[in-house]
Amino acid sequence: ESSMTDLKCMSFLGKHSSEILVAGCQSTMYKIDVDKGVIVKELPTQHDWYMMKFCRYVCAGTTSGAVHFLDPDTLLSVKTWQAHSANLSDMDAQDSYLVTCGWSTRPYGQPTLESFAKVYDLRKLEQLPPIPFHGGAAFVQMHPKLSTTSIISSMSGQLQVANILDPNTSHLLQANLGNYMSQSHLVLAPSGAAWALADLDGVIQIWASSLSKLRFTESAAPTEFADEAVQLPFMDIDSDVYVKLLSVWPEDQIFELGFLPPKIDPDVIKHMAPSGIGFRAPNPRKTLRNQIDRMSIIDSDGVALAAPRFLSEKSLEANGEAEKERRISDAEVFKNPDLAGSTKADVPVMYRLMEIKYSRYGVDDFDFGDAYHQLISQPTSSASQEASKLQLTEETSPQSTLEARIQAANRFLLKQIGLDYQRITPGDGKLDQTLIDARQLWSVPGWLPERLGIMVEKGRLICLEGEALRVSQRNRQYRHMAVYDLVGLVADVNSGEHQKSHMVSLINVGIASRERQAEQQWHLFNDFLVRQVDKEEALRFATTWKTPTILTYQHQGGSNAIDDSWKDSLDTSCLFINWSLK
Repeated sequence: ESSMTDLKCMSFLGKHSSEILVAGCQSTMYKIDVDKGVIVKELPTQHDWYMMKFCRYVCAGTTSGAVHFLDPDTLLSVKTWQAHSANLSDMDAQDSYLVTCGWSTRPYGQPTLESFAKVYDLRKLEQLPPIPFHGGAAFVQMHPKLSTTSIISSMSGQLQVANILDPNTSHLLQANLGNYMSQSHLVLAPSGAAWALADLDGVIQIWASSLSKLRFTESAAPTEFADEAVQLPFMDIDSDVYVKLLSVWPEDQIFELGFLPPKIDPDVIKHMAPSGIGFRAPNPRKTLRNQIDRMSIIDSDGVALAAPRFLSEKSLEANGEAEKERRISDAEVFKNPDLAGSTKADVPVMYRLMEIKYSRYGVDDFDFGDAYHQLISQPTSSASQEASKLQLTEETSPQSTLEARIQAANRFLLKQIGLDYQRITPGDGKLDQTLIDARQLWSVPGWLPERLGIMVEKGRLICLEGEALRVSQRNRQYRHMAVYDLVGLVADVNSGEHQKSHMVSLINVGIASRERQAEQQWHLFNDFLVRQVDKEEALRFATTWKTPTILTYQHQGGSNAIDDSWKDSLDTSCLFINWSLK
C-alpha cells in the first residue's frame, strides 16, 4: 500500500478477533482482517501513534505522551489521558489496569525518564497513584497470572517487582549488564514463569525462579520446528578424478529431484469463490503452516518401497522374459500414494495400508515365503469352539471392528495359556493371578515402560519401572519380584481420511536369537511388508494415526532360550521307508 509510509504500532481489536488496527506517524490508520489479508477500512487521524495495547479498549499512545482509549468497535476516542509530558517509553495492559513509562521535558537540557510509572484504571477510566521508581522507569510488563503485579526496569538493569494497588511494597533486583545504560528490551513470558532482558550488545538474559519448571508458553506442548537443511559435504572436483565420478559415485550422494507438484485439497476447490482477479477459499487447516505433502516414490529411509513380485513374474525374469511394464498390482501402488487413496502426510509409507493385488494365477501366485521368511508359524483359532463363540474371525462377526477382534483374540490366547498351565500344574493359580495383575497394569493410559517388575506381597500388587526398578534390583530389595521386558505390541494405524484403519505389529525379534544381542532388534510387520526399525520409532505413538492396542511383555528368563531337545527324540526312520504308489 503506497500510503503506508511510517507505521509504528498495531493491536488486535479483541481477544478472539481476526482484525487489527495498524497506525503510525502518518495521517491514515488501517483496519485489517489478517485471516483474509485485506484492508477492511482506512481511517483518517490527526495524531502520531507510537505504541498500542489492547485491554477493554485499544490503548493507543502518541509521541506527545498522551494515551487515547479507543472503542474497539467504532475506533473513536472514549477518553484521553496525558500520561507524560514527552514521548512514551513503554506501556502494558492486563486485566483492568494500564501502566506506562515515559519521558519528561525540562526547562533546560534533554528529556529524561520519569521516576514514576503511571497507573490507570480501565474500568473506572481514572488515574491511580503512580509507582515510584528512582532509577528511571524505561520498561514495564504486567504479570499474566497476577493481575496487580508489574515488573518495571530501568535502562541500567535495575528491576522492581511492585503491586500497583500498593506501590510502597516492592522487591528490587539488579541485572548484570555489559555496559551502563544498555538495556533495550524487557519481555515477560505468557506463562509468567520467566522474563527476558536484552541489551544493546545483543545479549539476552533469561530470569526464572526454577529451571526445572521453566516454561514460556501457556500450553506444555513442545514447539515443532522445520527440519534442518542437510549440509552436503564439500567435494573437490579436479582433472584427475572427474572422469571417474559417474562410475564410482557413492550411494549416499544420490538425491531425488523433480518432485511432483502438490495437489490442491478437494475442500479448497469445493469452497472457492471469486475474489478480485482470482479465487479464494477458507483454509481447511489439515497441515502445519507452510507444510506440503512431498509426492515422492522414496520413503524416509531412502529405499524405494516396492511390493514383492509374483512367482510367475520371477520365473519370467529368470528366463529373460520379464515384462517391460509391471502391472498396477504391485510396485506402482506403493510408489504413488494417491493410487491407494488419500493418505495423511505424517504417516510414513511403511505404515500405510497394504493390499495384495492378485495375478491371473490367483493367490497361489503370491510369494508369501519372501515376505514372511522370519515367521515360523501362525496360530489359528477359528477351529476352536470357544473361539467361535467369541466371534474372533471376520466371518463370524462381520460387524465387529478389527481392533475389537484382535483384543478379544489376545484375551482368548491368554486364557488358553492359563488353562494349559493348569493342566500341567493342577491347583497352581499363580499364572492366572499374574495375568490379571498384568492386565490391570496395562490398562493405565499413557504409560508404556520398557521393563516392569511385578510381585504380590501380603495381598498387595507391587509394580516398579524406570529408576525405581533399577534401584530395587541393585539393592535386591524384592527377592521374589518377576521382571518382564517389552517384546512386542500391536498398533492401530489410521493412515488416511478415506481408508479404514488397520493393525501392524512391532516385535523385538532379538529375544529369539541364541545369544543376547547388544541392541534391540525391532521389526515392523505390516501385512506382507517386514522392515527393521529402531526402538524409538517402534515405541513412538501419535494420537492422530498410531495408537497402541496390545502390549506384550515377556519374563526375562524366557529370552534367548532356544530349546532344541526335541531333535534328540525325532524319529527319522520314516524318511528311509521304500514307499510304493501301487
